[in-house]
Amino acid sequence: MEFSILDSKLFTSVFENMKQFSEQTKMKINSDGIHLQSLDDANVSIIDIKFNKNYFTDYNIREEKIYDFSLNEICKILKICSKSRVIHFIFNTNVLTISSHNSDCDITKKFEINSIITKDTFLNLENLRSNDLYNIDLDSRNLQTIFNELFIFSDDICIELQQNKLRFYTINDTINTEYIIVLPENNNTINPSKYSLNYLSKYKFSSIFENITMKLNSNSPLLLINKNEYIECHFILSPKIMDIE
Repeated sequence: MEFSILDSKLFTSVFENMKQFSEQTKMKINSDGIHLQSLDDANVSIIDIKFNKNYFTDYNIREEKIYDFSLNEICKILKICSKSRVIHFIFNTNVLTISSHNSDCDITKKFEINSIITKDTFLNLENLRSNDLYNIDLDSRNLQTIFNELFIFSDDICIELQQNKLRFYTINDTINTEYIIVLPENNNTINPSKYSLNYLSKYKFSSIFENITMKLNSNSPLLLINKNEYIECHFILSPKIMDIE
C-alpha cells in the first residue's frame, strides 16, 4: 500500500500544526483517502483532517488500516523530504517508509517509522458537539488575525453574537479589548462563551484557506471548518467556565 505527493507543502503544514497540540496522531488509510485525528494532551481540543485521494499524485491503498505515529518524528522527516520534488510513502505491516530523491545532488533519502496497528476507532465528531450550533462564514485570515492580536492582551477570549454583530473581546485587570465583525442579514443572538486564545492562536493552519466556517453556541464547543476539493479540516475547542459577573 503506497501513495506519492508531488507538492508536499499542504501535507507538511498539517503535521506541523498538529504537532503544536499533541505528540501523536492517528492515521486511517483506505481507498477513499487519508484521515488524521489528534487529541491534545490536555483533552481540550481535537484536530480532524481528511485528505481526498485526488490530492495525491499516485494513490494505491486497497484496504483500511489505522496507525498511530509520532508527530515529532514525522515532522522531522517531512521537513527534510520537502526539499525533493516527490515524496513516496509505503505502508508495510507496522512500518511506514518515507522516501524521496533529490535530483540536484542525486541522493535518495529513506526513512522508516515504526507504528502500531490499532483497532481503536476515531472519535465521532457528531457526538462531541451540540446539534444547534450556528454557522458563520468568515474570512480565514481575518479571524486568525483577531486571535493572534487578542492573545497579546489575554489568555482567553469571549465570543458572542448580538444580532448582526459578532463580538470577540477580552477582559483583564489593565485593559479590555473588543473586535467586531458586522454580519449582514443576521438576527440571531448567542450569549458569550469563553475559549483559550492560546489554542486558537496556535491553530494557524486555517490561515492558508480563504474562508472558514465557525460553528458556535453558548457554552458549547467551538468548531472551525476549512475545506477545498482536496482536504477538509475540523478544529474543535472546548469552552471554558465563564466568570460570574
